[in-house]
Amino acid sequence: MKLAHVALRRLTAASALAAALLVLAALLPATGFSQEVTGTFVVKGASTPFRYVYAYWKDQAPFKKDVMNLYALLSDVPVDAGTLPSNDRGNEKMAELVRNDKVHAFELHFSDLGRTLDNAENGAVYHNGIAPARHGINGFFHYEVLKLDATSLEGNVWMDPDSVAGAEWRVDAKFKVNVPPNP
Repeated sequence: MKLAHVALRRLTAASALAAALLVLAALLPATGFSQEVTGTFVVKGASTPFRYVYAYWKDQAPFKKDVMNLYALLSDVPVDAGTLPSNDRGNEKMAELVRNDKVHAFELHFSDLGRTLDNAENGAVYHNGIAPARHGINGFFHYEVLKLDATSLEGNVWMDPDSVAGAEWRVDAKFKVNVPPNP
């Protein structure tokens, strides 16, 4: 009887672990989790190292009907899936973090899956030293794709010295991130 009781306890523990793993897998968002990033975001002389990079898709409505564009976010702190600026609610949460000086991030907006930046808005900065929320940018920086395949994107982003002088901020980073499936 004692052996049966021990076996039942082990089976129950194994079942609980399996159920927990299934729940965790179901809760994982359709985003690329932090992979590799090196580089810095310097604003008004204060340097912040990037430590996390995320990839996610964002609906372009109402500007482009039925179009999803890929974005990459380089950040100094972890950003959970519900806070990524992939929708209005995420933008709201990121703005609150920026205003409270709890995040310093740089976003790239791709129009052609990791190859080219969107012409209307190349990206955005999330830093209270620049703006109290998301601040869209165009033309201030360069992007170079280093490697792109069906599941990952590797790239460089940097600014020319002339751009840095006019902007009072600079970005210089290299990243590699998993690309989630397009929803």
